[in-house]
Parts: sequence; structure tokens; C-alpha cells
Amino acid sequence: GGSGSVAFQFPPGVVDGSQRVSVTAVGDLLGPSISGLDSLVQMPYGCGEQNMIHFAPNIYVLRYLSARGSLDPVLQNRAIDYMLKGYEQQLSYQRADGSFSAFGQQDSSGSTWLTAFVLRCLLQARPWVGVDGRVLKSAAAWLAAQQAAGGAAAEPGTVIHSELQGGLDGPVSLTAYVLVALLEDGYIRVSGSDPVLYASRVTSALAYLEARLVQGVSSNYSLSLLSYALALAGSPASHAALNHLIGRADLRGTFISSKSRRGRSRYVSRPALSLCEQTASRPGRRLTLACRRHGNLWLSQQRNHLGGYGSTQDTVVALQALSAFAALQGSEPSDLDVTVTNGDSGVIASFHINHNNFLLLQSQCFCCFVTGSVRVLTGSGSAALSLARHLGLNETGMVLMEVGLLSGFSARLDLVPLDGAVKRVETEPGRAVLYLDSVS
Repeated sequence: GGSGSVAFQFPPGVVDGSQRVSVTAVGDLLGPSISGLDSLVQMPYGCGEQNMIHFAPNIYVLRYLSARGSLDPVLQNRAIDYMLKGYEQQLSYQRADGSFSAFGQQDSSGSTWLTAFVLRCLLQARPWVGVDGRVLKSAAAWLAAQQAAGGAAAEPGTVIHSELQGGLDGPVSLTAYVLVALLEDGYIRVSGSDPVLYASRVTSALAYLEARLVQGVSSNYSLSLLSYALALAGSPASHAALNHLIGRADLRGTFISSKSRRGRSRYVSRPALSLCEQTASRPGRRLTLACRRHGNLWLSQQRNHLGGYGSTQDTVVALQALSAFAALQGSEPSDLDVTVTNGDSGVIASFHINHNNFLLLQSQCFCCFVTGSVRVLTGSGSAALSLARHLGLNETGMVLMEVGLLSGFSARLDLVPLDGAVKRVETEPGRAVLYLDSVS
């Protein structure tokens, strides 16, 4: 058995009577993401970038449940239906040269990053979706053609929704990302249209990344991607890259994170990529199971209430890391009795978790919760327990919203109606300022 406690307060300005706390328990660390599948993966729509938001996450849910031997037929059919629709929609954004872009033939060029992202997802979706091999081969051939003389990947296109990229921040991370797309699945190596060219491009990209590792990589996100790419390639330098990455980690109790925080997307993606690398390489597999569990637990704690993360790339990378770790670790049946107490009020919630319901997200809500104590009375196995605050806030006063403008663009003030929430609009160089009555 074991126990733990948590205490928190509601912020000021809460509407009286709106405070409540929900306690959830599930016998699987990926359970919240599985439970929120409908929220993570919706009916595909939008441009070639937006469509991937709704395509990618369920791949790892299916892979994870398949590895655990607990794939529910209803859940499987729903996820596959989403993937089929997403795949059909994505084909409309493939250009004649094999690349992908936000609007397909309407764009002046394909995007290296988006093409690599789509290629990764389609390769990983093949067990459930009948992906046309010509789509994969043409995308891989186009990616190979974007390599510069020194081995780095070039980006001739643009990415509209930059938040999809997570922490992608330069030629090192882009080259590593393309290499990962080409190496994660052996299909391109075996079935590509030009195996000799493929091998040459991979060798050149690998040499570029190994040289950059020697020179030093300042960005933790780039180092994470580079480390993962080297591990997939079987490079002798992957051990050194992993050691550099672990040396930058901050292990505190159950937390593993980067020592530098320059944005939440990179904050989540770095440990996730590190966990992927640890499960992909022999050096990583020799690390203690406890170290990998630190990363696994920390990633589980960063999820939002829907089971996802701050960006699409965060969600994709984190779910991939969690599913890869679960497949490597294997599973053990849980048989647990968990209780939750509230201060001196005694037991306010109890959960029983076993092999029959370990994927079921059990939840109970309470109107008052001050100091909580969690205790595992009997049993063995593992479970994830979370507490969430729910509250209503009073309306704010006047709110100013600043909207940044793209270079060369100006705001059309006559198109902004002033008879609703917006009461005034002002323009300044490079931005527009909207005055709102209130925001609730």
C-alpha cells in the first residue's frame, strides 16, 4: 500500500456555489487520453495542417491498446473511421510532386515539415488504413530531394499553424525530424523507388547531425530530436547524444524535465522525445527502469483534462512516448482498492481497479474539497489518480485584446461591428487593439 496528499485553494473572484472538485481514477497511465479520444480526435476538416490534428493522436492509442492486448472493438472501429476520413481528406492536399502543403496545388511549394509529418503518420497508420504505396514513395522521394549539399534539410514551403511543429527551431531539428520520418518504419528503405538514393540521403543527413553534435547543440528540443534520429539510425554517436540529453535533465522526485523552460510545447516534447529515444536505442534500454518511469510519470502529469497536451505535436510525441514505454515495459494486472479522504471528513470516494475495468475512467465530484489524502489500502499494480478544480468566475471589466498583423497587412476597421462585445478598435503599427466590454 501507499499514500499521498494534496492541498489547494480556489482563486479569488470565484462565483459562490460554483466550486467543485472531481476525482478520477484509472488503472492505466494512458487511460485519460483513451477516455478523451472523442475530444482528441474529431471529424477531419480544414486545411492539410488542421486535418492532421484529428488524424495523428489515435494512431498511438490504437498501437498502445494493441500492445496491451486490450483493444476494444467499438473504440477500434471509431478510431479507424476517423483515420480513414482523415486519410481521404489529406490526399487532396498532396501536390503533383508528392509533397504536402496546407492547400495542396494552390500553394507555391510543398512543406518539408508537413510532408515529413504526414509520411510518419501514414506509415504508422498502415496496420489499420490501406495507404497507397505510391503516396508514401512520392512523399519520401520529395523529402530526399530537399536535402542541401551539406546534408541539412531545406524548407521551401511555409507552415501556417506553427504551433503544430512543437519546438522545431532550425536546420538541425528539421533534418532530424525528416530523418526520423524516413527511419521509423522500414517500408521506405525496402520499398522506396530508389534505394541507392535513399541510402545516400540518409547517410548524408546522419553525417550532418553527427557533426553538429560534436560542435554542440544548444537547443534541448533539437538535441532531443537529434538523439532520437541517431538512435533510429543505429549511430555510435547516439550514446553520447543521450548522455548529453540526460545531463540536461532535472530529476526531482517523480519529475523529469529540462532545466530550461522556454515555452510549454518544448517543455513537454523534450522529455517525450527523450523517452522515445530511451526505448528505441540499446543505450537507452540499458538505463534504469526507474529513470524511464520518471519520464513516463511526468508526461502523464502534464495532460489536460481531455487527455491531450498543449499542441498537436506535444500530443503526438507524448502519446508515442507513452505507448512505446508501455509496449517495452509490458503490463501487469492491477487489483487495487483506492480511497480518497477530505480533511477530517473521512472517506469521500473509493475506487476498485482490476483487470476488468482498468481502462475505465472512474470519476466522482464533490462540492467542497480542502485537503485531500489518497491511500491504497490493499492490492498490487499501478493506477493514475487526478484531481481537477471546476469553478465559475465573475465577469471581468473592460478588456483590451491586441491582435498582431502579418507584415504588409493592415486592419479594416470598417469591417469590425461595434454593436456587440467590441466597443472600440484602434490601430497601431503592426497590430490592432480591440476594446471589449467584458470577457466571461
